[in-house]
Amino acid sequence: MIRRMQIVALARMALAGGFAAVVGCAPLGPRPGATETTPDRLAGVFDLENRPIDPFRVANAGVKAIVFIFVRTDCPISNRYAPEIERLHDKYTPLGVAFWLVYPEMDATPQDIARHVKEYRLSLAVLRDTAQSLVKKTGVRVTPEAAVFSADGRELYRGRIDNRMVDFGKERPVPTRRDLDDALASILNHKPVIDAIRPAVGCYLPEQR
Repeated sequence: MIRRMQIVALARMALAGGFAAVVGCAPLGPRPGATETTPDRLAGVFDLENRPIDPFRVANAGVKAIVFIFVRTDCPISNRYAPEIERLHDKYTPLGVAFWLVYPEMDATPQDIARHVKEYRLSLAVLRDTAQSLVKKTGVRVTPEAAVFSADGRELYRGRIDNRMVDFGKERPVPTRRDLDDALASILNHKPVIDAIRPAVGCYLPEQR
């Protein structure tokens, strides 16, 4: 009888939000104003202040999509895409899309990346993927390459930004398809992304040592 009364009391406390106090820990959950989008922990991902950061767990409430654009400080192809990256950021950020510029280089210091961002006039938030956790999660292979996730952590698009680069050393004057732009427009209009994987042409990612 006493055992049954204890179980009932614990159940009532749980329903009232007091279960965390009973077991001696705080309830888990995202910080106020944020939404937790993935249970996976991302190791080796830092901001330019060397602080560990999980871009999924810090997504603001109301974010409709999360875009990762992978670049390198020494990749001439991704450098040429800087104006287009900035254009997409300016176009879609006000519409609820969160952008991250990801550097998957183990040897690039925060100072190297800060200089690169300044030189190419990029205003996106920056991530250093030192253990290539985001590379593994997204499946990207080159720079520049984009990966788009829903707010709840589902990958919706991966691949090229547009089709300007036909092959190594072969480039169109202007793109005839803007794949990332089209993918974001479809997502915001609650439509499926056509051609959700588009192979990208660019600099291969540095191998993890």
